[in-house]
Amino acid sequence: MNDCSVVIVSYYTGPLLFACIKSVLRQKQLAQLLVVDNGNPPDVVARMQQLALGEDRLSIITGQGNIGFAKSCNLAAKQTTGEFILLLDPDCLLPPDALANLIKALKEYPEAMLAGGELHNPDGSYFRGPQKDVTTPVTILMESLGLNRLRKISNVYLHPKTDDSVCEAASVPAACMCMRNADYQRLFGLDEGFFLQSAGLDMCMRVQKIGGKVISVPLVKLTFLSDKRKKKKIRFIEWQRAKGYMRYCKKHFEGRYVPGFLLLVYAAVIVRYVVNSSFKRLYRYAKSRQNKHNSAIDKRLMILATGLAELPETQSLHGKVVLVTGATSQVGLCVVKRLLASGAAVLAISRGPIIAFHHEQLRWIIGDLTADDLHLEGYLVDAVVHCAPLWHLPPIIDLLIDAEVKRIIAFGSTSVFANAGTRNSYEKNVVEKLTTAEAAIAEHCADKGMRNWTIFRPTMTYGVGLDLNITSLAKCIENFGFFPVYPPAFGKRQPVHTDDLAIAVLQAMQDENTYGKSYNLSGSETITYREMLERLFMIYREKPRIVVTTMLPFLLNIAGFVLRKKHINGEIAYRMNDDLMFFHDDAKKDFGFSPRRFLKGGINDIEGF
Repeated sequence: MNDCSVVIVSYYTGPLLFACIKSVLRQKQLAQLLVVDNGNPPDVVARMQQLALGEDRLSIITGQGNIGFAKSCNLAAKQTTGEFILLLDPDCLLPPDALANLIKALKEYPEAMLAGGELHNPDGSYFRGPQKDVTTPVTILMESLGLNRLRKISNVYLHPKTDDSVCEAASVPAACMCMRNADYQRLFGLDEGFFLQSAGLDMCMRVQKIGGKVISVPLVKLTFLSDKRKKKKIRFIEWQRAKGYMRYCKKHFEGRYVPGFLLLVYAAVIVRYVVNSSFKRLYRYAKSRQNKHNSAIDKRLMILATGLAELPETQSLHGKVVLVTGATSQVGLCVVKRLLASGAAVLAISRGPIIAFHHEQLRWIIGDLTADDLHLEGYLVDAVVHCAPLWHLPPIIDLLIDAEVKRIIAFGSTSVFANAGTRNSYEKNVVEKLTTAEAAIAEHCADKGMRNWTIFRPTMTYGVGLDLNITSLAKCIENFGFFPVYPPAFGKRQPVHTDDLAIAVLQAMQDENTYGKSYNLSGSETITYREMLERLFMIYREKPRIVVTTMLPFLLNIAGFVLRKKHINGEIAYRMNDDLMFFHDDAKKDFGFSPRRFLKGGINDIEGF
């Protein structure tokens, strides 16, 4: 029986919103999902509405402006039809059967009126759960003064349980609160005096005041994904936190303490607001400047976690163990999430810090493909998807044979053809290494009696915001509002989405027609370089400002030298007029390769979600 209505309130949530929506739509007990749009970019709203057209259970409530969390939940609650209602934070992903477990707990504990889950980090570690003690003005005072860790009873949060038994709590995270719809209406919903913060805390207190119980359901482990790249209004959020605490104290504890104590609490809360709103922005800025590398890892985490959450789960590769090299590259991330969704167990090799993302079928191996001491930690592997530079594959083929690999799919590049006539020494070297690697792979595999290898040569790739082509063009357009070209810039291109490349891997994985062959993989459209730029301008709603200059090759050479970026050079400008077309007819005929239109996903194809 579909008997739970889910309410999500979204205000500039970002790319997490759609992953959250998909995690809700997979729930078997879902009656309806109502997303309250309190303020999102027009393209995000349009994408939500488009999604709602094909999903009867999804409704979008928009046009009311930012009316606050509590008021938005109550607005949506008036349209709910399920026996139960779940208030869900859009930064969370529901695990499978989350609704079923919440509903079951509420039914098995008659006195329970409100149930919540636990919040876990993407790496599986515990983030936040139920509180064992009631939040009082004393605890708020200690928190505001930074003294809560010194209190003997400061551990107001329950430790994560070692079993999955339901337990009673003083409150549960507001990110996930489930109630019977009748009880929600009986309490007249959330208190709309709380604009953003403390509304959930207040609801837990009100439930207990009328004799109900709040319970925590450890089986419901939500993945909490905080997008650190979102531009948050720190001062506004801190003020709402301060107002929420003061309203909570006045509402539930006025008259219960000595005169003047609550005024002391309010003063401490305001001091905390002033300190946080004044210095937290500077702290975050300084920290972001010091941790650019961590920011790149965070972005990859978001791409992997949200991308996997949006994919339908299949069992097409269940029982297979697949090794992915270059797993944190733009193609590698898409391949990993597609393999996990297909039921495969994935061994992901990375030479840098691993992505802090937990999945039962995912194991990370820290290793450098160029190192002599690389090993696979004793794992036996059915297949390898090589997403690292192609020339790193031939030296490790013997290692793969020892691991009983029966299938190899490797990514090269059409630049082996496109840059064949380049005058740039760096590009010449890349072309030579690609050509040599392709020949070496065929030779090594033949010597080992392996015919089940396949090489994919993508054209210009885009789609997760990590490429040096489309994303670089988009950043220039976004930051400067114009783009320089070497006239006339009518060379033809066929950009291909990285996720289409990952789909090609799954299509060809068990197809014997692809053995011992190389394929060019291009996008479905052939467009000129100018047309490509014009579409990028449209994404950012900018009037196309294309600046024509014959000085561009010289300027790019200077820029590459100053920035010490070998891939930036004058040859890029000259190639704006070359027709770089590499049709994928063979791939379509042999394994059904069918790529999407260029920038079909709008800005999501630029920013990586």
